[in-house]
Amino acid sequence: MSLVGKSTQQFRFLAPLGEGGHGHVYAGYDEKLDRRVALKVLHRDQRLKPQAKARLLREARILSQLDHPHICRIYDLIEGVDHDFLVLELIEGKSLKQALRDGDLKPADKMRVAEQIADALVAAHGRGIIHRDLKPGNVMLTPEGDVKILDFGIARLLNEEIGPQLDDLETVADDKTTADFNRDPEASVPRTETGSVLGTPAYMSPEQIKGEVTTSASDMYSFGLILQELFTGRSAFDFKLPKAMLLVKVALAETRPITGIDGDLAALIKRLQSPEPAARPAAVDTAERLRWIRDKPRRIRRRWLTLAAMAFLVLTAAILAFQAVRIGSERDRANREAATAREVQRFLVDLFRQSDPQDPTGRRMTAEQLLQRGAERINSELADRPLVQAKIMDTIGRVQVNLGLIDDADPLLTRALSIRRREPGAEPLEIAESLTSVGILRRWQERYAEAEEAHLEALAIRRRQLPADDPLIARSLAELGIVYWFQGHLRQSMQALEEARAMIERRFGPGDERLIEVLHRLSYAYLYLGRFADAERVFHRVLELRQRFRDPYDAGTAYTLHGLGMVYEYLGRFADAEEYVRRSLDIRETALDPHHRLVAWSLAELGRIYNQEGRQAEAEAVLRRALDIESVAGSSRATCLSNLAAVLTNDGRLEEAEPMHREALKLITEHVPEHVVVAEIRNDFGDHLRRAGRLDEAETQYRLALEQLRAIDPEHPMTAQPLNGLGALYLARGQPVVAAGFYRQALAVGRQNGHELASTAHSHCGLAAAAARLGDAAEAAEERRLGVERWRQMGLAEHPHAVACGG
Repeated sequence: MSLVGKSTQQFRFLAPLGEGGHGHVYAGYDEKLDRRVALKVLHRDQRLKPQAKARLLREARILSQLDHPHICRIYDLIEGVDHDFLVLELIEGKSLKQALRDGDLKPADKMRVAEQIADALVAAHGRGIIHRDLKPGNVMLTPEGDVKILDFGIARLLNEEIGPQLDDLETVADDKTTADFNRDPEASVPRTETGSVLGTPAYMSPEQIKGEVTTSASDMYSFGLILQELFTGRSAFDFKLPKAMLLVKVALAETRPITGIDGDLAALIKRLQSPEPAARPAAVDTAERLRWIRDKPRRIRRRWLTLAAMAFLVLTAAILAFQAVRIGSERDRANREAATAREVQRFLVDLFRQSDPQDPTGRRMTAEQLLQRGAERINSELADRPLVQAKIMDTIGRVQVNLGLIDDADPLLTRALSIRRREPGAEPLEIAESLTSVGILRRWQERYAEAEEAHLEALAIRRRQLPADDPLIARSLAELGIVYWFQGHLRQSMQALEEARAMIERRFGPGDERLIEVLHRLSYAYLYLGRFADAERVFHRVLELRQRFRDPYDAGTAYTLHGLGMVYEYLGRFADAEEYVRRSLDIRETALDPHHRLVAWSLAELGRIYNQEGRQAEAEAVLRRALDIESVAGSSRATCLSNLAAVLTNDGRLEEAEPMHREALKLITEHVPEHVVVAEIRNDFGDHLRRAGRLDEAETQYRLALEQLRAIDPEHPMTAQPLNGLGALYLARGQPVVAAGFYRQALAVGRQNGHELASTAHSHCGLAAAAARLGDAAEAAEERRLGVERWRQMGLAEHPHAVACGG
């Protein structure tokens, strides 16, 4: 019977909040102290059971010992004539379980939640208290994002006598609650015949589910399961398994692999999930490790900044040396340039001294703060030396671009170019240097026409001023090549990059470090031209050069790994694709800020791979994280939106997906209208419209995608995707002859250069369906066999499409 509207002593029951095996929880009002509270009331039929009353009393005593900002506080225990209840702090907000389901936690929020749960466990375990039912449903998040741990109803003290005296007399929940916890992984189960199983199976430690002695290490195991779900977006166990099998996996600690997150965080979670309690870290060690992981990007950036400082000084020294060589014939200009170089060196040395760990003032500055300080000082200290000003502006602006601080870099680089253009003493090569910097900045801003203009002018200056094989000319060609690539002008991109490659190889040889950036960009041009064998070969060559010359966590290595992942995704080698993209993500999260847009790029590709493997829940989680990061309206956000929309379409959530498809198409056509990715986004939108039954609209998108790809190359392998779409569309229209024609075209372009695309599985299965409708049983059987075999080769024999094809 509901207590809403009733009062006991000074407490009024306002509204129900929840119900468990032993009682109800209500929102209440304390009229004496004028505050809202939560009232946890024993069921009427439980009041006569000594063990139930003992549990309520025990929870009250335990909570009274815990005064911690991340643990729900107790105000009182009321033993009335009709009701016994706890008076608790009322927590506004939502449970972690709901927040995970909604997918609205950003990466920084997740780390904050993890640290606060760990801090609460430090406090509880420090008092000798074990929670024993730690799970997302017992963790509340306030509107401010702070953690509050609830429900110490089955907690116990470490020094409490262990035995059957209480737990063997009771069950945790009635049959209705435990009928099928596969539907709700946070449902409880009753005790076994031989011992007590108190808690929630999906979040229990192995020793707990076996009815063995529980310690604080049991809470840490449960915490490890929560962390895996929190950071990967996927529960540690597959709740779709039969209950008996799931219980066996829980008892054996056979959790899912931990993927898609920082390596150190994954290692910590694995330690927490150790089957042996003694091997699990304590709460205090876990809290400290989480803080260390949170601060890792900051430490990496500080180390990177130190290396950057050294590089600046080496560069300055090189400038000085270069000037010395030229002094004989151009003494006046050489002296001026040498003086400029010394001024730059002095400024940089003084600036970097501010971040020296041995600085007696004890100051500590982040990379962003240091660069901002430098930008501010330029105006005040160097107003009378404009060329020195311009050199330092250009240097700091380039570093800011590399760190993703695009808005900070823009005024510095733009002004440096303006100064060098107007100052009569500026050298043409200095103007070319600024033009190159501005061109790179404009590329990051997706202002490609301006980027192209800047690089063309820089290239013209360098061709006039330098020998024909100078590496600076090759640098301009490489920058121009990547701008052409983003514009979708792949032939022009290839031409510029091949010229740069040949220039460097002629002068320095095929193993020179200068080839890295040129070959890296060339491999991406091969990729989008559909020359996958060439792309794979060149990407691996770049990787070898990076391993020889660069730090393993060099941000450029992530680009190369990402590109290889894309190659293998197109070829249907999804396990390889995932491996390379994960390595790319690990580097970017370590070497850059976790919210850097390049992290979003890796996440977007990872989500695309998951979607093709039929792992929609994981795909959605990583793609929503990518969208949280990539908030700027541009081609990268368009890709994230399109990939997420494709996931939702495959999941049957068509109404939710369509606005994302439309926004993605709008953004991509505004920013890079001729790029190959436009065709991919049109194709995904066509798939969506076809599934929605809007076949005419779908055909328009497929044909536009086909037209764009054929403009690049009439036999472009990626044309297989819209051709497959058109085949499915004409099957839906009841025209199997036309459908079969499209599928055969798709198969022809999908088998080139000794490779077979992932799309050929769809082509074979679609052609089998068309043949069956035409009454050709033999062809249908053969195409079905080939389709199922291709799915098997890709490691996706159980994919729904593979099963449907085989059936």
